[in-house]
Amino acid sequence: MKEKLTLSIDRETKRRAKRYARATGKSISEMVEEFLNQLSSEEQWEPPEGSVVEKLSGSLPIKDNRPYKEIIAETLSKKYEIDEDSD
Repeated sequence: MKEKLTLSIDRETKRRAKRYARATGKSISEMVEEFLNQLSSEEQWEPPEGSVVEKLSGSLPIKDNRPYKEIIAETLSKKYEIDEDSD
């Protein structure tokens, strides 16, 4: 369901946005929605500034790009010798 959103932007920015929207065949609303979707899908969590996690982040080389939960599950399975295939 679409909802209305009111934005306040600089007049010159609005003028350029309208020109760009016309050139691309999109509405400003479509452009803003696409931008916000892209921005929020690429969002990466950052530790709070000054926290212990921030100080430690990057100190260990990690070459595993799997999701955290998958790595933990595998580690616990190995630790407790759990056979994932048995039920």
